[in-house]
Amino acid sequence: MTITSELTAALEAHAPRFAEYYREQTRRLFARLTKEYGAALRGVYNSGWSSAGMAVINQIADRAQSSSVSEHYTLNEEKLAAYADNAAHSLVTAWIGKIEQKVGELESPEVCHVNDYAYLITGTRNGHAVSIEQNMIINVSKHGVMFNQFPARITLDGKKISAAAYAKMAN
Repeated sequence: MTITSELTAALEAHAPRFAEYYREQTRRLFARLTKEYGAALRGVYNSGWSSAGMAVINQIADRAQSSSVSEHYTLNEEKLAAYADNAAHSLVTAWIGKIEQKVGELESPEVCHVNDYAYLITGTRNGHAVSIEQNMIINVSKHGVMFNQFPARITLDGKKISAAAYAKMAN
Protein backbone atom coordinates (compact mmCIF):
# COMPACT_ATOMS: atom_id res chain seq x y z
CA MET A 1 0.00 0.00 0.00
CA THR A 2 1.25 3.52 -0.73
CA ILE A 3 1.46 6.31 1.82
CA THR A 4 -1.41 8.08 0.02
CA SER A 5 -3.77 5.13 0.24
CA GLU A 6 -2.81 4.47 3.90
CA LEU A 7 -3.36 8.13 4.80
CA THR A 8 -6.58 8.39 2.85
CA ALA A 9 -8.05 5.32 4.56
CA ALA A 10 -6.99 6.49 8.03
CA LEU A 11 -8.16 10.08 7.69
CA GLU A 12 -11.39 9.38 5.81
CA ALA A 13 -12.37 6.98 8.58
CA HIS A 14 -12.44 9.98 10.90
CA ALA A 15 -14.10 12.44 8.49
CA PRO A 16 -17.52 12.12 10.22
CA ARG A 17 -15.91 13.22 13.51
CA PHE A 18 -14.25 16.16 11.75
CA ALA A 19 -17.61 17.13 10.21
CA GLU A 20 -19.27 17.05 13.65
CA TYR A 21 -16.59 19.38 14.98
CA TYR A 22 -17.27 21.83 12.13
CA ARG A 23 -21.03 21.64 12.79
CA GLU A 24 -20.56 22.45 16.48
CA GLN A 25 -18.10 25.28 15.85
CA THR A 26 -20.38 26.78 13.20
CA ARG A 27 -23.43 26.57 15.49
CA ARG A 28 -21.42 28.46 18.12
CA LEU A 29 -20.44 31.09 15.55
CA PHE A 30 -24.04 31.50 14.43
CA ALA A 31 -25.25 31.78 18.03
CA ARG A 32 -22.55 34.33 18.83
CA LEU A 33 -23.38 36.47 15.81
CA THR A 34 -27.14 36.41 16.37
CA LYS A 35 -26.65 37.20 20.07
CA GLU A 36 -24.36 40.12 19.24
CA TYR A 37 -26.21 41.48 16.18
CA GLY A 38 -29.73 40.12 16.51
CA ALA A 39 -31.57 37.73 14.22
CA ALA A 40 -31.31 40.20 11.31
CA LEU A 41 -27.52 40.45 11.84
CA ARG A 42 -27.73 44.23 11.48
CA GLY A 43 -24.32 45.85 11.56
CA VAL A 44 -22.39 42.63 11.08
CA TYR A 45 -21.15 43.74 7.65
CA ASN A 46 -19.34 46.70 9.21
CA SER A 47 -17.89 44.73 12.09
CA GLY A 48 -15.00 42.76 10.63
CA TRP A 49 -17.18 39.65 10.37
CA SER A 50 -18.35 40.53 6.87
CA SER A 51 -15.87 38.47 4.89
CA ALA A 52 -15.48 35.65 7.37
CA GLY A 53 -18.58 35.01 9.39
CA MET A 54 -21.06 36.06 6.73
CA ALA A 55 -19.52 33.79 4.11
CA VAL A 56 -20.30 30.89 6.44
CA ILE A 57 -23.70 32.26 7.47
CA ASN A 58 -24.74 32.63 3.83
CA GLN A 59 -23.93 28.94 3.33
CA ILE A 60 -25.75 27.62 6.39
CA ALA A 61 -28.65 29.97 7.02
CA ASP A 62 -31.95 30.89 5.45
CA ARG A 63 -33.21 34.46 5.32
CA ALA A 64 -36.85 35.14 5.92
CA GLN A 65 -39.08 38.19 6.20
CA SER A 66 -40.64 38.63 9.60
CA SER A 67 -43.95 40.36 10.22
CA SER A 68 -42.07 43.60 10.86
CA VAL A 69 -40.72 43.42 7.28
CA SER A 70 -37.12 43.02 8.47
CA GLU A 71 -35.04 40.03 7.52
CA HIS A 72 -33.88 37.46 9.99
CA TYR A 73 -31.54 34.51 9.66
CA THR A 74 -32.29 31.00 10.78
CA LEU A 75 -29.87 28.12 10.87
CA ASN A 76 -30.59 25.55 8.17
CA GLU A 77 -29.41 22.16 9.45
CA GLU A 78 -29.29 20.63 5.96
CA LYS A 79 -27.06 23.43 4.68
CA LEU A 80 -24.96 23.18 7.83
CA ALA A 81 -24.49 19.44 7.31
CA ALA A 82 -23.41 19.98 3.70
CA TYR A 83 -21.04 22.78 4.76
CA ALA A 84 -19.51 20.62 7.51
CA ASP A 85 -19.13 17.58 5.26
CA ASN A 86 -17.40 19.72 2.63
CA ALA A 87 -15.14 21.29 5.28
CA ALA A 88 -14.23 17.84 6.63
CA HIS A 89 -13.44 16.58 3.12
CA SER A 90 -11.28 19.66 2.49
CA LEU A 91 -9.52 19.04 5.80
CA VAL A 92 -8.74 15.44 4.89
CA THR A 93 -7.41 16.50 1.47
CA ALA A 94 -5.25 19.27 2.95
CA TRP A 95 -3.97 17.04 5.71
CA ILE A 96 -2.97 14.29 3.29
CA GLY A 97 -1.13 16.89 1.22
CA LYS A 98 0.71 18.23 4.27
CA ILE A 99 1.80 14.78 5.40
CA GLU A 100 2.90 13.74 1.91
CA GLN A 101 4.85 16.98 1.60
CA LYS A 102 6.63 16.29 4.89
CA VAL A 103 7.40 12.56 4.58
CA GLY A 104 7.29 11.86 0.86
CA GLU A 105 6.90 8.30 -0.30
CA LEU A 106 7.78 5.70 2.31
CA GLU A 107 8.47 2.02 1.95
CA SER A 108 6.08 -0.15 4.02
CA PRO A 109 4.09 2.80 5.34
CA GLU A 110 1.82 2.35 8.34
CA VAL A 111 -0.62 4.91 9.69
CA CYS A 112 -1.86 4.61 13.26
CA HIS A 113 -4.51 6.83 14.86
CA VAL A 114 -3.06 7.97 18.19
CA ASN A 115 -5.81 10.18 19.59
CA ASP A 116 -8.21 12.95 18.63
CA TYR A 117 -6.40 14.62 15.75
CA ALA A 118 -3.03 12.88 15.98
CA TYR A 119 -1.57 10.12 13.82
CA LEU A 120 1.72 8.25 13.79
CA ILE A 121 3.09 7.48 10.34
CA THR A 122 6.00 5.07 10.10
CA GLY A 123 7.99 3.48 7.33
CA THR A 124 11.43 3.49 5.77
CA ARG A 125 13.06 5.76 3.26
CA ASN A 126 16.45 5.20 1.68
CA GLY A 127 17.11 2.50 4.27
CA HIS A 128 16.32 4.78 7.24
CA ALA A 129 13.49 4.26 9.74
CA VAL A 130 11.17 7.26 9.56
CA SER A 131 8.33 8.21 11.87
CA ILE A 132 6.25 11.32 11.93
CA GLU A 133 3.87 12.27 14.70
CA GLN A 134 1.37 14.34 12.78
CA ASN A 135 -1.12 16.45 14.65
CA MET A 136 -3.83 18.80 13.48
CA ILE A 137 -4.99 21.83 15.37
CA ILE A 138 -8.21 23.62 14.51
CA ASN A 139 -7.94 27.31 15.31
CA VAL A 140 -10.49 30.07 14.97
CA SER A 141 -9.33 33.56 14.01
CA LYS A 142 -10.62 36.62 15.82
CA HIS A 143 -13.07 36.98 12.91
CA GLY A 144 -14.47 33.50 13.40
CA VAL A 145 -12.74 31.86 10.47
CA MET A 146 -11.75 28.28 11.24
CA PHE A 147 -8.37 27.19 9.94
CA ASN A 148 -6.07 24.25 10.42
CA GLN A 149 -2.46 23.95 11.44
CA PHE A 150 -0.48 20.74 11.02
CA PRO A 151 2.45 20.52 13.45
CA ALA A 152 4.62 17.42 13.15
CA ARG A 153 7.56 15.74 14.84
CA ILE A 154 9.82 13.75 12.56
CA THR A 155 12.31 11.15 13.72
CA LEU A 156 14.91 9.49 11.55
CA ASP A 157 16.44 6.29 12.89
CA GLY A 158 15.00 7.18 16.31
CA LYS A 159 16.46 10.71 16.46
CA LYS A 160 14.50 13.94 16.13
CA ILE A 161 15.12 15.76 12.88
CA SER A 162 13.80 19.04 11.52
CA ALA A 163 11.51 19.03 8.51
CA ALA A 164 14.17 20.95 6.56
CA ALA A 165 16.90 18.44 7.43
CA TYR A 166 14.60 15.55 6.57
CA ALA A 167 13.75 17.13 3.22
CA LYS A 168 17.48 17.41 2.41
CA MET A 169 18.07 13.79 3.34
CA ALA A 170 15.08 12.61 1.33
CA ASN A 171 16.18 14.28 -1.90
